[in-house]
Amino acid sequence: MPLIVKAPVVIKVKGWDTYDPRARDASRTGIFNVAAVVNRFHARYKFARSFREMQLEGYADQTVAGYSALMRASLHWTAFEMFKKALNIKDTREIFKLHPFDSHLETIRACFTSKDFFQVVRGHLTDNKQKQQLDAFAAGDQISPLVLAKALRHIFFHGALTPNAGGASPAEVVIICDELCKYMVEVIDGEFFRHTEELIKVIG
Repeated sequence: MPLIVKAPVVIKVKGWDTYDPRARDASRTGIFNVAAVVNRFHARYKFARSFREMQLEGYADQTVAGYSALMRASLHWTAFEMFKKALNIKDTREIFKLHPFDSHLETIRACFTSKDFFQVVRGHLTDNKQKQQLDAFAAGDQISPLVLAKALRHIFFHGALTPNAGGASPAEVVIICDELCKYMVEVIDGEFFRHTEELIKVIG
């Protein structure tokens, strides 16, 4: 029998190999934060993208899949928060214009109970602005998936969200969370790469 050795999976944000050898000088340009902050972001990014599933005793497989999806989306959101610090991003509104999200929202809306699921999330929010954004989503407006991801992370980490919230099935929650993760990765990879291109123009 041949010996098969699997190489470890290497996960890097798009553009990392361009940024890394220039890390010391990158922060002086204002394009990136100091290297320590960028490194912390990248560690969380790799952790979030590497996460697969929880191990829970006494739960059905589909429920474990739902909880794992909620955790995965929450970890991606924490990576996104650190990404904003790494790239000195204060306002994400311009990002929305550069990274279309219509297809992700369509997939989320296609889940039969997605509105009810996010209404449960809304019911546990205390920030009025976040509540208004969830209301806009329920009304069919094209709000950014980042709004949904932020609210979901907040409620899940505070213990009030399950894969069956609002009558959702865990399978639907997996779809919702996967779409949120995909969009966050698209934004992070796209913006990090774009910033590295700017870095090359400035310092070579």
